[in-house]
Amino acid sequence: MKINPRIIFRHCYSLLDTVTPCYTDCGIRCGAACCADSDSGTGMYLYPGEECMFSPKPKWVTIEPSGFYYLGREASILSCPGQCDRELRPLACRIFPLAPYKKPGEKLKIIYDPRATAMCPLTPDDLTDAFCDAVTRAMHVIVKTKEGCAFIEAQSKLIDEYVRLYL
Repeated sequence: MKINPRIIFRHCYSLLDTVTPCYTDCGIRCGAACCADSDSGTGMYLYPGEECMFSPKPKWVTIEPSGFYYLGREASILSCPGQCDRELRPLACRIFPLAPYKKPGEKLKIIYDPRATAMCPLTPDDLTDAFCDAVTRAMHVIVKTKEGCAFIEAQSKLIDEYVRLYL
């Protein structure tokens, strides 16, 4: 039985609806750097099947091919003009600055995304337990699907490459 992706993403979004990374408006600290206007080709990867959450496509959304592949499929990347309907944010925005990390045959981990350090002033110690727990629960839903697991494993390789090159 195949589960409708809308059900998966509605559930994941609901897990994250009432939590925030920290107890204050973190955007004040950095000028909302993570919500800055995206250039073409930059933005947030959509998780497998998440495109359905943007149909019909809101006016503020641009979805393009990303050049990032998993299971031989190209992931899409969503960009915006820096302002969005927060209730419609993609999963990657909702979990920022955390990221799922998984190597084949290993358990899923939730890490502070090293790619976020260039723009996000929050440290792992700044993040609320409720936020971290909700991200963990949401990512455990995603990793249960074949496509979600493959996406997270491929994204983990990108994280490793970023660390190798820049940190």
